[in-house]
Amino acid sequence: MLTLFQTIEPLELLFIIGVAGTVLTFPINDILSVGFYDITDFFLGILTTSLLVNALQKPDEDLVGVFVGIFLAVSALIIAFKIFFVLPLLKRAENSTITSSKDLEGKEATVTVPIGRTAIGEIIVSTGFGKMNRMARIYANPDTENLLNIASGETVLIIEIRDNIAYVIPYENAIQTLKDERSTWNQKKYKGGK
Repeated sequence: MLTLFQTIEPLELLFIIGVAGTVLTFPINDILSVGFYDITDFFLGILTTSLLVNALQKPDEDLVGVFVGIFLAVSALIIAFKIFFVLPLLKRAENSTITSSKDLEGKEATVTVPIGRTAIGEIIVSTGFGKMNRMARIYANPDTENLLNIASGETVLIIEIRDNIAYVIPYENAIQTLKDERSTWNQKKYKGGK
């Protein structure tokens, strides 16, 4: 076994360490990371550096100095790639259609499946990215203790989200109510049926 390691060149050994380290640490790279530089990036740097040093190697050169210099340059390139390419993509992905459950609290919704006192119904909520369905129950408070059900098509207000279920109360938007009422200030009043 010792003779096997004696026959392997230092760059070949570094290449093997780089490949093995990259493959073995890939599943745990989120755990062993410092900011955006993780353990897999370290082994990937060793792998890339061993390949570059092998390609640039001259027989009479000091390999340690060349290896360290190229390793630092490769590591800097990996960090720059993550800062200028990967992080902006991750930030853009965070602004996707996924809406947090806490963001739904306080929003209006429309009942699509009637909600009973003990039965779970369904609501549809309009978000900035579209519409999403949620299971819903009646929120228990003194104002709703006599409420037996909320019919389909009714407007509700989401009070709380617990265990992926929206707890709602009947809601009438004052602005919507004013818009629906017919104004009478500009109509003429006739006396005597004329």
